Amino acid sequence: MIKTSTQLKALVKNKTKGNSLNAQIMFRHYIMERYLERLAVSDYKDLIIIKGGVLIASMIGIDKRSTFDVDATIKSLNFEVDTVYSIVLEIININLEDNILFEINSVETIMGDFEYPGIRFSLEAKLDKMKTPLKLDFSTNDVITPNEITYNYPLLFEDRSIPIMSYNIETILSEKFETIISRGTLNTRMRDYYDVYILLTING
Repeated sequence: MIKTSTQLKALVKNKTKGNSLNAQIMFRHYIMERYLERLAVSDYKDLIIIKGGVLIASMIGIDKRSTFDVDATIKSLNFEVDTVYSIVLEIININLEDNILFEINSVETIMGDFEYPGIRFSLEAKLDKMKTPLKLDFSTNDVITPNEITYNYPLLFEDRSIPIMSYNIETILSEKFETIISRGTLNTRMRDYYDVYILLTING
């Protein structure tokens, strides 16, 4: 297990061969997985369903798709800022002995692609003197057809995975198609087209 920033930097340098841009992406994804592992052992592991870029990047590789936040939908819980704040605080305070300390910097309501207002948390993760930002975006009332699945999220530097609840591939694609259709060709983000293309390619 990585316990110091020196260890982490050495592993990242080895994997990215000194590419500073790729290194920053890998640092961010490492911090995301530290949050996800805390979620996976929390009391909310079955109620917070991971979706979006972090899930797609995990499926196809962060060399092909990176992201800056963790998107999730919450089910069977009171979707109020205070309630979700308490849940996030409980999750990030779980001690995994990885020496990562999370701190919530701000919370705001957002619309984005949500039918209902979402909640965004801006966090900072610390490992020794190294600081990495992390955003968590939550929505609710998302339709998952037929239902969420257990996804084994592979870790970057360990030969193991962590079980998290996630969207199935059908729901990922249906949301992407809905976004493309509702926004129209001129207003759709290129990454939505890219996600559809690569997911259809790897899933045959």
